[in-house]
Amino acid sequence: MVHAEQSCLFRHAVLRDAAYQLQLPGDRARLHGAAFAAIEALHGGLPPGIGPHEIDAFAEELADHARGAAGGGDVARWGEAERGALRRAAAFEERSWRLGAAIRLWKRLAAGSEGARKGEALRGAAQALWRSGQVREAERLLLEAIPLLASGGHAREATATRGNLASLLFETGRPSEAERLQKEVVAALEAAGDSRLLGRAMTVLGNLHRETGRAASAARLLEEALALLRQAGDAEGEGIALGHLGALLREGGKHAEAEAAAEQALALHRATGNRLHEGVAIGALALVRRMAGRLAEAEAAHREALAIHREIGNRRSEGISLGHLANVLQDLGRLAEAERAFAEALAVHREVGNRRSEGIELGNLGLLLLETGRPAAAEAALREALGIHRDMRNRRFEGGAQCDLACVLAAQGRRGEAREAWRAGESVLRESGTPKDLEFKRGNMREACARAGVAEIEG
Repeated sequence: MVHAEQSCLFRHAVLRDAAYQLQLPGDRARLHGAAFAAIEALHGGLPPGIGPHEIDAFAEELADHARGAAGGGDVARWGEAERGALRRAAAFEERSWRLGAAIRLWKRLAAGSEGARKGEALRGAAQALWRSGQVREAERLLLEAIPLLASGGHAREATATRGNLASLLFETGRPSEAERLQKEVVAALEAAGDSRLLGRAMTVLGNLHRETGRAASAARLLEEALALLRQAGDAEGEGIALGHLGALLREGGKHAEAEAAAEQALALHRATGNRLHEGVAIGALALVRRMAGRLAEAEAAHREALAIHREIGNRRSEGISLGHLANVLQDLGRLAEAERAFAEALAVHREVGNRRSEGIELGNLGLLLLETGRPAAAEAALREALGIHRDMRNRRFEGGAQCDLACVLAAQGRRGEAREAWRAGESVLRESGTPKDLEFKRGNMREACARAGVAEIEG
């Protein structure tokens, strides 16, 4: 029966194509126009904007019919119809996390557009490319989109696109450029009085401060961002800001508050259908559970987050989840599994240009290598991690990696070097970390010295 059905479908397709080719070009164009009108009528017409609508699933088909209908004349009308349908189709595919299709459709729209409309399509393609891990092309398209939007009188969209570029610059290892650009974006949005976009921009800037070790200013910026986003009724943006605030609370040792913030963020992301940040929020809950010693729950949550990131093609977050899962596996004593997960995470970070996470993963791998009796390899990994942390201005992790390097040196009996590394790391952690960080590193040092049979050297 299956063979008969496939055979029938194949013959139908061949006959349909043959009948189409027999039509004169003008008749073909009229048929495309009739098909476009029929699909529109069945679904209540093609609405303005790109908000969700029942016609979205047929929007690419509409675009194809509009292109075909343009062969019969009235090119301007059908060209506009094609562009409107393509815009809806691309946005629909992006919301559905079919990123490959979204990229193709945004690029097709850009090729058939000019000025600010081309800039808007390029920005859409860039965002989908970025989410799928293709950061180099994403950056190129953002740089192309910004002047098109600005010269087309779309200052708001140009500013938002500059904010996208700032985030990408930070994630790919250029923190100074990113912060300078993001501050310009915040200033422009403050002048424009756009509370929603300003809240989102301040969220990005607050998280940048968090990730470069400035906890007090990060908290202030994120609280301001939350107030603006709630005022604007932006539930999706509120969820993102809560997630970053929860991370800040977790890093400050406030685990109950961090878990509550992550749960609130998760509820908002599920309500708004934001699958990317749903996965991120589940991962945040897993981190809190690991810190509370609930390792089985932490592993299950990380695997749930990882499944979401893989389902939607979000390579950057997939790499981060793999690294977090590796930490839990190491805690559980499943060291071979942990090492494989660290290797997978590093491969993804390098593929998508996530330098910050690459440094973190190398540091974590260094501790695993030390635990499994490979101090020379551990030292090499930690020294590479330190270089990345310094490039990224990731002061908290720089301090941690210095302390971890001290453990590795102590384990090799290199007491003078170990003491020097410890004091450097302790100084950085006192400046930019938390008391919990230093307490944790002291525990690591005691264990390393005990394994090596040497006296403790910290302090």
